[in-house]
Amino acid sequence: MNSVSTSKANRRVLFREGKQRGLIIRAKTENSFTWEEFADVLGVSELTLRHDWRNEIYCISTEKLGLLLSLLPKSVSKNVKKDIVKIYPQNWGQIKGGQRSVEKLKRRKIIRQPSQGNDLAEFCGIMLGDGCLLKDRIYIYFNAKLDKQYLAYTSNLVKKLFGIAPIQKKHGSNCDKIAIHSIELVGFCQKIGLNVGNKTKNQVGIPEWIWE
Repeated sequence: MNSVSTSKANRRVLFREGKQRGLIIRAKTENSFTWEEFADVLGVSELTLRHDWRNEIYCISTEKLGLLLSLLPKSVSKNVKKDIVKIYPQNWGQIKGGQRSVEKLKRRKIIRQPSQGNDLAEFCGIMLGDGCLLKDRIYIYFNAKLDKQYLAYTSNLVKKLFGIAPIQKKHGSNCDKIAIHSIELVGFCQKIGLNVGNKTKNQVGIPEWIWE
């Protein structure tokens, strides 16, 4: 394969939210693959497929998308174009200095910025009680046995407020968490009075605007 063909094969496909995940889950289910078998068919690592692509942390390449669609009914291939937002060149993600930063760009995720109100105040309360604010992501923790409905409620609240869907993950045997990878959301949280890092060390309290 020449350099031009390679470049085209390595272009990245940005889908509407949830659509890349949907294609992957459907192809796995309809072909009765294990994750290991599925990754082998696509020629990628299991981690890339199950974590990065399924959770839409990274965009799938045009080459691998072609393989993925070959595992699905032809009707899916015919309709997939409407779910594609943009196709990026091979070097998408390069920043000044020529370094790659695809993950950073993906995690920047533009959010809806809600006005102050009851829903946002409730989100702040959840963050102060069960949340963890890092430089590029947010975690909220739940009891795996007792908080299933609370987890679902919180996920819906986040999506309602900010327009992005959290990713659910296991955190040990007795704990679940949701993760929101978005530098924009972290910046918004700081703007409304939540700080990055340890809540106790930072002496984090309830933001003043909530009392107004």
